[in-house]
Order: sequence, then structure tokens, then C-alpha cells
Amino acid sequence: MSNSRITFWLCFFGATGSAAVGRAAIPKTIKSIKLNQSLAGQGNSLGGEDLGLIGYPETIYREDVEKVLNNPVLIDDIVAKYPIPNRMPNMLQYESFAMANPDANPLAIRAVFDSLVVGINKNSAAPQAAQDNIIKFRTDLDALKKQNNVGKAIGIFAFFFLLSLIGGADWFAFYHGWKGWFPLWPGLSNFPASLFDGNIGVTSIPKYWMGEIPEIPL
Repeated sequence: MSNSRITFWLCFFGATGSAAVGRAAIPKTIKSIKLNQSLAGQGNSLGGEDLGLIGYPETIYREDVEKVLNNPVLIDDIVAKYPIPNRMPNMLQYESFAMANPDANPLAIRAVFDSLVVGINKNSAAPQAAQDNIIKFRTDLDALKKQNNVGKAIGIFAFFFLLSLIGGADWFAFYHGWKGWFPLWPGLSNFPASLFDGNIGVTSIPKYWMGEIPEIPL
């Protein structure tokens, strides 16, 4: 029991300390997914070829993307003209990019921006890299498609890997807390129904709590 208590505190501080940074990414990712969903049905589409981009609520069309890519305003000018309060300065923000393309299809704007970054919850990009990519994409939409889909795939994998790490840290903290303070609690004997059982569920833990570690007779 004493070893479990020590291990519990190590896992607990790991789960609430360094893992807190990872936990902060979860609501950001959910917010980003909801933003993409909210763009469905907004604006007009010029149509054209389906670019085959994954992760969007509607089809992303070639001519809509080309309209965004052919915007003559330089990225540095967008950054200077449309600053976003309380965000990292001198970076291209998604909101700034959208404001610089008021007549373009909103989902196409999001798709182009997603092609400038790696991940599924990124809303800022380095201006020079973004400008270089836009110039490249104007003549190579296959490169945009590849970068967008690969970036999405990496982001999805990273997100689920993060969830597994956080879940593992939480489980180890709970497990060693269980073995350290209430090792006789049978609440997982018929998981998950047993957790809600009035006699052996979570609410019964105080009955099994051991403040002092019992001495083992020699």
C-alpha cells in the first residue's frame, strides 16, 4: 500500500502538471472541429472539380480554392492590416486570412489555411512559409491536397495519441490511489455497472477507506 501511495502522487502530479498542457489542446481541437462544421452552407460556391479534401462538412471545389489562392494581397500585408487582439503578433491568423478574403467561400478559406499548417486545431501560421506555400499551390493544387490531407492525418493521430497518454496517466493515478487507500473496494468487479451500484459503487468508497496502513503481522 505504501508503494501504491507513493506511485499515486507521482502519477497524480504528472496527470495534473505536465499533462495539463495536453488537456488544454482538447477544447481547442473540439472548437476547431465545431468551427469547420459551422461553415457548412455559408457563402456561394463557384463549383468545379472536387479536390478530395478530408475533414470538411461539404465538398471543397477547385474554383473556390483558386479564388483564395489568387488573392493578390501579400500575407505580410494581411498580417499588418488585420491584427487579431490577444494573439501572437507577426503571425498569420486564420481570422485575418478570412477577413482578407470576404467574397470567397468560407470553407475554401478554411481549407487553404489548413494547408498552410500541420494539425487540426492550428489557427496561426508563419507568414513567410504561408506566402511560399500559396505561391506553390497556385500552380500545383495536388501539393495543396497532399499537404492538407497529410496535415489532417498527422493532427488526428496526434490528438488520439494525446488522449491515450492522458487517459493512461489518469488510469495509473486512479489505480494506485485505489490500491493505496481503499484496496478492498470491489467497485470494478462488474465494470461499468458496478460503479453505479449503491452498495459497491463509487459512493461506497468511504466505507473501504484506510487512512492508516495496517501492520502485517510477522
